[in-house]
Amino acid sequence: MSGGTISRETQVESPGSMAMVPGRSTSRPVALVSLGSMYNNQPEFYRSCVAAFAGSPWHVVLAVGERIDLAALASLPDNVEAHAVVPQTEVLAGSAVFVCHAGMGGLMEAMQAGVPVVTVPQTVEQESNAVRVEQLGLGVRLDPAGLTPQALRAAVDRAATDPGIAAHVARLRRDIAEAGGAVRAADVVEALPAARRTAAEARVALA
Repeated sequence: MSGGTISRETQVESPGSMAMVPGRSTSRPVALVSLGSMYNNQPEFYRSCVAAFAGSPWHVVLAVGERIDLAALASLPDNVEAHAVVPQTEVLAGSAVFVCHAGMGGLMEAMQAGVPVVTVPQTVEQESNAVRVEQLGLGVRLDPAGLTPQALRAAVDRAATDPGIAAHVARLRRDIAEAGGAVRAADVVEALPAARRTAAEARVALA
């Protein structure tokens, strides 16, 4: 779910199950918006998102968390849908941009999917992540203080169309895939005791 784990087992989706994934049945470019599971009780932010994209070419999926009353967002335009939670990795697979709080889990999921990000950090740690995203050319960083619908829309448009951002995201996606993921990490951890034994035996032989 949105703000959840990074990796999942690969599943074969039927056409019917794919249609149930938010944003999957539209021909418009999809922007997924999520502030994760901890700092998402911000109805004004989501209203700004609605204002930013109403009448635009984008289809927007808002994952607002379970503390937001969806009715409080008022009537949504046809190209915006709101949910308490969404299957984040599945939605990202069909998204053009991810608007997020720059949590490490969400950032890694976006890069694994090859999706550029627009960051709206909510904590000091997330601000550090957002700065690094900007430095690496993986997306656009926004200051949540005084954020306007116009600035949000401009950032999403830029993240989706900037060829430099696209190239950096594609390169990191390849690096992540080539790193081997959880299987490679497990192999490294399991090899540590053997490596230590070998080093200890070498020291004894030299003594």
